[in-house]
Amino acid sequence: MNILLLLLVLPVGYGAWRAWRRSPVATIKTNLKVTAAVVLWVGGMVGGLNLIFLLWPGDSSNSGLPMVLTIMVPLVGCVGLIYSVLRMTDRYFVKAPKGAVRVSVHRRKLYSKWKPVAIVLAFITCPALFPAGYIWMDAAIFDAIFLLIAAMFLIGLYIKANRLDRGMSALMANSWVHWRYTEEQWKDWAGTLPTPLGGAAEAFFGPDGFLCGDEYLPWILSGSYLVNAAVSSDPPARLLLSFDTYVPSTYNSSTVRVEKCVPLPAGADHDLEMLQEQLQRQCPKAAIHVKEAIHG
Repeated sequence: MNILLLLLVLPVGYGAWRAWRRSPVATIKTNLKVTAAVVLWVGGMVGGLNLIFLLWPGDSSNSGLPMVLTIMVPLVGCVGLIYSVLRMTDRYFVKAPKGAVRVSVHRRKLYSKWKPVAIVLAFITCPALFPAGYIWMDAAIFDAIFLLIAAMFLIGLYIKANRLDRGMSALMANSWVHWRYTEEQWKDWAGTLPTPLGGAAEAFFGPDGFLCGDEYLPWILSGSYLVNAAVSSDPPARLLLSFDTYVPSTYNSSTVRVEKCVPLPAGADHDLEMLQEQLQRQCPKAAIHVKEAIHG
């Protein structure tokens, strides 16, 4: 079983490492920090489990405290590792000015993911109501194992969503450029642009990323980063933003190009000059040509 898990994890890890090496975040300093965090947290988990086995030697399956600690140590270790890595690579602590509107767009999307978790827990627990060789202790053990696995994924997703909501709040409160559109322009663009538009009829650009309608993307994350920005003068006039995004899979992890379009209002020349300057400073490895209109 351990060999099988290793064969499944190694290709994903190798693909993630290849994508990470191309990321603008992947500096020598950041690599050393991430490596140190992994070593410390994994070492802490191994040490904590060994301490539990030392304090409760032999068969401790009938003792509640060591069972709880055996579950909590890996959970706390994994959450701490995810939190530490995101803080180092994705600038987790984005500070919004005082009085900024606190949004929870990305966190709200996670609430629905708890429903299947509750269904699986009920499926595991309900047979214990009719004991026939299946007792409450068995149900509790299976519930705890499933909760441990689910919590690792969901807490990691929540940390990531919270980081995006923080960045979105900071962007709306402190932006380089803020474009507002009329309802007629918004509907017209929504029907002609390759990417559908939703949300409020406005767009924000700032140090952390951009927000157009209901779509928000930071300029640089560990798994997604801006690689090209240009302006198309063909109708409808629009700002074209290209991101390389890491897509993990078991044996064929890859980086895909994601294209985003932002409607370009009339009289935006000064704003484009500002975006040219700020994006070159914020994303030095990206090709920024927003002052040069292209066709096609």
